[in-house]
Amino acid sequence: MTAERATDCDRSLLELSGAQVLAVNALAAGATHEAAAEAAGVHRVTVSRWVRHHPAVVAELRARRADASRELGEKIRAVTMRALDVVAGEVEAGNVRVSLAWLRCVPLAVMADEPDGPTDPAEVLEAARRELPDDGAKDLLYGRTFARTEAAVRARLEGARLGP
Repeated sequence: MTAERATDCDRSLLELSGAQVLAVNALAAGATHEAAAEAAGVHRVTVSRWVRHHPAVVAELRARRADASRELGEKIRAVTMRALDVVAGEVEAGNVRVSLAWLRCVPLAVMADEPDGPTDPAEVLEAARRELPDDGAKDLLYGRTFARTEAAVRARLEGARLGP
């Protein structure tokens, strides 16, 4: 295979063809592989193969799904905030039924869950360094000391203590 042919082959894996664009558009809109194949004018097996093995198709579908997921998350947050405003208004107005429904929906552990220790990464690292034995190696950030520091940070974040 010539270098030029290899480059063309690589390019075909990194770019979407017209049929692939049509298939990706259909799939991103919720179509089945069969419907996407019909829209692209190819066989269903071809679309299935693209979805599993073609880098440009895989990447584009992932990007589209990530965009859709972000949009959905934004909508959910917006609706949730509006709903919370309504619930808060009802609770403040003394609506016992809404107050009790709220208490059934929200675990008390969520309301009481506050971080234990610093929340800034630099402060967490400094706290982990303070927990290390004073063997003169606290300031070394390589080798075993770095691993111990990293373990101390993980332990601190998980609320556990380091063993010997």
